[in-house]
Amino acid sequence: MKKGLIIISIIVLFLFLLFEYYLKYILNYQDVDYLIKALAGFGAIGTAWGVYWKWNDEKTRQLYERRLQEVYAPLCKIIINQEEYRAVMVPDADREKYPVLNITTKRIETKFEFKDTVCKETTSVIDLGPGVVNNKDFFKVLEKSNYGLARPGLLILIARYALIIGIYEDFKDKLSRRFPKYDDPATLTPEDKVEINKSPEGVDLLKVVKRRCQVERSLVTEIINGYNKTVKRLGLDDQKIDLDEETFLGKN
Repeated sequence: MKKGLIIISIIVLFLFLLFEYYLKYILNYQDVDYLIKALAGFGAIGTAWGVYWKWNDEKTRQLYERRLQEVYAPLCKIIINQEEYRAVMVPDADREKYPVLNITTKRIETKFEFKDTVCKETTSVIDLGPGVVNNKDFFKVLEKSNYGLARPGLLILIARYALIIGIYEDFKDKLSRRFPKYDDPATLTPEDKVEINKSPEGVDLLKVVKRRCQVERSLVTEIINGYNKTVKRLGLDDQKIDLDEETFLGKN
């Protein structure tokens, strides 16, 4: 260690003496003037670059903050809502099979009709519309996202999801027209289900459902990853969203 310091000291001393000799015997006034001007020029360039770098860094930070506020935070909020609902209300709904929950509110009505001393019981299911957690609300938030700030992967998945949802609704309508009982699952017999699933419309719908599930899984993953990476990029927190954790929190 001491030997290394001695060598460094000798080198520094040699360079200092060499520089001093250069100033005394080689460098003239004009050279000094050029040197000062050159140093001033380099200083100005360095200052300008520093100002530009700071401006660019601040601009980039603002864009990341907007990306967080206008894209990923609202989407993460609705995903956390559905995951909490899943944990409390439908724990058996596997996330791999149902990445985006679609809960609908229904009311079962039973009517009794008496005719010739015979009582006829009729049960019907009335669809009251979307429930607390549903894919329509999820899609609305997607549509409100600032696409210009989204990561390319998210933009692609949103476009794919919008298309697959449209195809799903179209195929579902076709199946309902052929099998009116399809809209009232409570009235379906095992034979009805087999017939529906084997029909061309049923086969097509099943393919679309599988594809939609794949896109939804990728979409949820991209939303969570995008949020976590944006938070990390901004240095806002050392925690991240982790849907596999009970509290949905993990370490970045």
